[in-house]
Amino acid sequence: MPLASTPERSLLASYHLPERRFRAGAALPAPLRPIWEALRTRRTRDAQIALRHALASLPEDAAHASLRAALLYGLAATHLHDGHPSLAERYARESLALEPRQWAAPRILLEILEARHAYEEAYLYLTERLAGPTGPAWDDPLPERDQYLAAAAWTWHIGDFEAAARFVHCAYPDGLPTMPSDLQEDCFRLALYRDQPDEAAEAAACLITNRPVESADALLQTIVHQGWTAQALPLYRSVYASDPGNELLRRRLIALCIREGVIDEARKLSSLGVLKAS
Repeated sequence: MPLASTPERSLLASYHLPERRFRAGAALPAPLRPIWEALRTRRTRDAQIALRHALASLPEDAAHASLRAALLYGLAATHLHDGHPSLAERYARESLALEPRQWAAPRILLEILEARHAYEEAYLYLTERLAGPTGPAWDDPLPERDQYLAAAAWTWHIGDFEAAARFVHCAYPDGLPTMPSDLQEDCFRLALYRDQPDEAAEAAACLITNRPVESADALLQTIVHQGWTAQALPLYRSVYASDPGNELLRRRLIALCIREGVIDEARKLSSLGVLKAS
């Protein structure tokens, strides 16, 4: 199978969480702005010094809990960047305990789980937070599309293809035409894995557009080899219409017409000339 055998082209198989941004907007508390700028520009040593100084001078009361949570998150980010995931996890959990509404610290925890290939644990933790509440001004929420793509990728890794297909649909509710081509290929694979011929045909219809004939034929032969000839027939008609002089496509189309009982069409195609040996 041309697509199913090339996982390196899979968006879901190679998906990684996007980088955190540390955007310094007008709503960001003033004490955080220079620290966020240092984090954004990867000056982690400068950021860590500033974070520790700010934490040491901040009152430990409820009024400053959210700001302390932000500083602890920043500290977690520096340790993760420097390759110390255990410290990053510790500070992320301390931050989350002070500000449970946030996405920033959970993103640290999810990145650690992803790096460990703990996909099931990452997926279960993520689903607790899907489409969660808005956090404080310093928060860095995971974009909703990436929430669903991450869930799709991690369920793909653990072999829960029904869940993966469902989350892909949540990420792109307007369907296949709005997806990048490598995700369309994943949808084709998911249809194969889940034995869904109509979904496979829908994905193939997007994928064969503007492809060379040889590539389109290889893709459609995957559908034929699954025994889904009813779905393959209209797709081959479409490809043949774009290259009516192609004898390979005519041969494929005649064979499909015969298998599907469309004898008049098979005769008409056969009457166009003697087919050369393949």
